[in-house]
Amino acid sequence: WQIAKGLTTFFYFVYLVTTIPMSLWCICRLHRFSAYNKNARRQELNQTLYAIASSICHGLKGAQQCYWMYATIIGNNVLAAKVGSYYQYVNTIALFSPPVLLLATSAPTRAAVFAAIPFLGFKEDVRCNVVDVPSEAVFVTSKSGISVTAF
Repeated sequence: WQIAKGLTTFFYFVYLVTTIPMSLWCICRLHRFSAYNKNARRQELNQTLYAIASSICHGLKGAQQCYWMYATIIGNNVLAAKVGSYYQYVNTIALFSPPVLLLATSAPTRAAVFAAIPFLGFKEDVRCNVVDVPSEAVFVTSKSGISVTAF
């Protein structure tokens, strides 16, 4: 158990130390590439927001893991139990932040999700391409570009 905590703490510490400089480098590099392209600038902004928010969420989880390991190393069982009880919260935030951020920053993903929920009332025109041979598949493509194969 102690070895698993130690390895987890080490990897989260490495993650925290390397994520910040790499994110800053990527932001500067993307900014240079998209200086004159308006669409690329919007995509850059979405990707930057996604990366920063995701890094913060995983950073919280890493900080909790490091603090939990520190409390275990110094032998403070009360503090270790208290910090350990927060694991479910930071883990949930780190686990569910990427899909929520993807829905927040990607219009095609939002359109596809809302089109799939019947009670919201969002309907898309669905185009069906049916192949003449009965053993072949039926391809259904929505306006948002999502294809489904049915046999």
